[in-house]
Amino acid sequence: MAGIGKTILARQVYNHEHVVAQFQCRAWVCVTDLTGKEVLMKLIQQVLNSYKLERDSLIEKMERGDNKSLQEMLHQHLKGKRYFIVLDDVPKEMNWESIWKGLPNEKKGSKLLLTSRIKNTRRDPFSLHEMKNSIDYTYFMQPLNPEESWQFFSKTIFCGIDKSHEFPKHLVKIGRDMLKLCGGVRLAIKEMGMQLAEKKRLGSEWEHLLQPTPCHALLEAIMLMTIQRLDSGSDYWVNLEEVINVLKMMVDFVRDKKSEEGSRLYYFICDVVDMAHYLGKNRPISKNNEKSILRWTSEVKMSMLQGAETEYSSCKSESFGEGDGDGDVVGLEEDVDLLLRRVISNGELNSYLITGMTGIGKTALVRKVYNHSDVVDQFDRRFWVCCFTNFSHKKILMKIIQQVVDCEEFERDSLLEKMECPENFCVGEMLRKHLEGMRYLIVLDDYPKEMCLEYILKFLPFGVKGSRFLLTSRFAYKDVNIGYTHWVKTLDPRKSWQLLLNAIPSDLKFPKHLEKMGKEMLRKCDGLPLAIIEVGKQLAERRPLKGIEWEEALKSIDLGVLLPLFESSYQKMDAESKPSFLHLAFFKEYTGIRTGKLEHVSAIVKKVSENQIRSYVSILAQECFVEIKDKKSCRVNAILHMLSIKKADEKIGLEILRSNGNNRPSESPRYHRVIICSRDKFNYSTDQDKHLVSLFFHGGGYLDPSPSYWKRFELLKIVDWEDFGLKNLPESVIDTMMGLRYLGLRNNYIQKLPLSLGNLKELEILDIALNFMVEVPDIIWEMCSLRHLYMSDVICREPLKIDTLENLESLTYISFDDWKYEFSGMEKMSRLYKLGIEQIDTSSDASKLFASLQVELKNLETLILRGFRFRKMPCLENLGILRSIRTLKLEGLLPRLPMACNFPRYLESLTLVNSCLDKDPMPLLAARSPILRHLKLRNAYTGQEMVISKHMNHLEVLCMEELWNVRDLQVGKGRLSNLKNLEIKNCPYLEIFRKRLGR
Repeated sequence: MAGIGKTILARQVYNHEHVVAQFQCRAWVCVTDLTGKEVLMKLIQQVLNSYKLERDSLIEKMERGDNKSLQEMLHQHLKGKRYFIVLDDVPKEMNWESIWKGLPNEKKGSKLLLTSRIKNTRRDPFSLHEMKNSIDYTYFMQPLNPEESWQFFSKTIFCGIDKSHEFPKHLVKIGRDMLKLCGGVRLAIKEMGMQLAEKKRLGSEWEHLLQPTPCHALLEAIMLMTIQRLDSGSDYWVNLEEVINVLKMMVDFVRDKKSEEGSRLYYFICDVVDMAHYLGKNRPISKNNEKSILRWTSEVKMSMLQGAETEYSSCKSESFGEGDGDGDVVGLEEDVDLLLRRVISNGELNSYLITGMTGIGKTALVRKVYNHSDVVDQFDRRFWVCCFTNFSHKKILMKIIQQVVDCEEFERDSLLEKMECPENFCVGEMLRKHLEGMRYLIVLDDYPKEMCLEYILKFLPFGVKGSRFLLTSRFAYKDVNIGYTHWVKTLDPRKSWQLLLNAIPSDLKFPKHLEKMGKEMLRKCDGLPLAIIEVGKQLAERRPLKGIEWEEALKSIDLGVLLPLFESSYQKMDAESKPSFLHLAFFKEYTGIRTGKLEHVSAIVKKVSENQIRSYVSILAQECFVEIKDKKSCRVNAILHMLSIKKADEKIGLEILRSNGNNRPSESPRYHRVIICSRDKFNYSTDQDKHLVSLFFHGGGYLDPSPSYWKRFELLKIVDWEDFGLKNLPESVIDTMMGLRYLGLRNNYIQKLPLSLGNLKELEILDIALNFMVEVPDIIWEMCSLRHLYMSDVICREPLKIDTLENLESLTYISFDDWKYEFSGMEKMSRLYKLGIEQIDTSSDASKLFASLQVELKNLETLILRGFRFRKMPCLENLGILRSIRTLKLEGLLPRLPMACNFPRYLESLTLVNSCLDKDPMPLLAARSPILRHLKLRNAYTGQEMVISKHMNHLEVLCMEELWNVRDLQVGKGRLSNLKNLEIKNCPYLEIFRKRLGR
């Protein structure tokens, strides 16, 4: 078994003086995760070292050779020699034939020693007895007996400590009892001893060492060993019962501990027992499940080991939803009505997720529904469990059963006794039995992301129509069968102000003349109820009476006190996603962030692909760190933005310089800088310039054109002047930035791009969009590394040569006249997947354009066609030949949509903007776009009636904006069965429809 000391024993034999003297050649290879070829190469390298042979030519030959040549090389150098080879930690799946063929069998006393968790038994599907050369002798290592365990523990704990120290005799019994948990496993004993020794060297007393830290250290060591064994798959069927027995022994030990620590460990170990059973029944484990299991064990283990149930324990109660739920829920009234209608309806949806960022009011919303009189009357039983951070599956099941017990006194003793069973499955089945035939409502409040939701759901019977399961969580589950997900949004300014007035004690009257100041201060809360209530709390503590006191109180509000609450969520974030969260600090607060820009910047800073960053941003949205507004933009709440700045300062060397001079010089290197300035000139330079990788300008101000200034930025890769008010970009500035990879010039007043931009050979992203009528010289083709080019309404004195840009992936926008579909080198642009073409009117030959795109750009997935504001676009009849198109946006007046046979069949996303169609587009879209998932209509239809009579079962998102005339929207039953998000804005007659759907 793992951790029992196999490698230590083999190492002692390998280095013994008799072994060194007897064998001409010795080689040791740790086989873990190596292929057969890699093992052969390591053996040959050690043989060459032993015989001091010419290595360079042989190593070169070895790297080029295949398995057969390596076997022959190893055989040649070992032939006639007495060798001793150790292969350590041999896995079950190793290709043995490739190793054995390289070892000469001349009976000269050579030895091969293996260490492995695989037992040489015929029960194993690939046992070692099947190797050509049989195993002559197998030595099974046994766990240490109690006395040996104590001796090994004593030796470990006093290693490096004065030998005069000894373990206090009056604590020996406690120490021996603790060692029982190790089961004689050397790894666990050593880990426990080493951690105790470290504490002792730091001056701790023995009595303090044993309570309760050793339990933490011991549990961590054994859990690491157990999880490693469960995950490895090596000899799993043989060891499963053994593993579970060890875990059950741990359960028996911690169950006797009456402390909170013992209770916490008890629940956790029960969950690991259950995981062992799960793995045993579901081999092989899929990659997704394996990742989920590893994250669950890691997250839960750390939360269980790190101490008491903090984070929310001080602000939430185990009152099962009773208490303040009957009070006013300011700003959430519509959410309450919507959720209430769903809960008490007779629909078949059983499970509901209420999600949103921390402090947004999820618990308050569900409590209001939970305690509503209609809900109380409709359900036979209601159960509320606050899950906190340190919960386990076992504890959740027990909390629900305990509430059952409270109403079934006659079975109380029997149920409590059965719940002590370490098998979670038994407890789950007990719960199922008591819920069977009952119309129940279960609320799991604040469910942590690291716990498996499906595990709880499988024990809940949904046979009785009308039973409901409500879940509140900061984590938006996507892979779990949730019937309806409700996103709780932040409050608008009006509701925020009302909540603040309610949060202030009734005897404090907010001065009328300071309301403007109060609302400006409230903007920092960004609509987050938790922050608004904190403002009310701080005002109540200061109890201002006069106007001056109110002003001082408002100025002294400190929302930074909330950051520790959010920081705990940051610490639990996936390591891969944390950098993208830190990069949010580069952007302005209170504004939307283009996801494309975030992906570009993060990819350059982190040196990974944009596809990877895209998945990380998706995780941030799933965990409610950012809110995805649409496919193009996201938004981070001001409080979380404050946290991202704090962590970016600590983790990646961010500094923020302000024109008001309120800046603190930093002693450590700064790698990223955000400059926030007014229109006045000020010096935004420090002695950190030479370290900077990125430079972001916010606001507007003076741009120093001197080359001597810009030469200080030796490592600069990213410069962003978006919305800075630039009127020109001096050649002298660009000439000093030859290593630049991202240049952001969006939304300025630049009239002409400098010719020196063509010298930026490493530039990957150039954004010059929204510089109205900016002149672009024919220099784009010189930027050979360019991958993304953003521009619009540009002036080109001569057609742009872009067909030489082999790395170009996206281009938006280029005018129809500048896009030459006769380009001879268009096939070189094989990476282009997104193309936007503007200034299309009835004189544009769209058919010829589509034909050229279909032939030349095989990987084109996204196409955007934009017309003039007051001119009609052509009918786009041949659009259907673009079979690779998955995303289509049509912006401009359309006489009609293409015929059904001429519409892209595999379209997944369609946006129609300012199309002003006079014929209902829905019948055509339903008939010709069977896999359409995302549909957005903005000022796209001028009629009064829309009908969805055919199935659009793949449609997940439907956005309707500015459909001023539509008075009736008819949807056939089940026609939008998979719709998850419905957005209706500025459609005065469709609000009733939105409420009817409960969206």
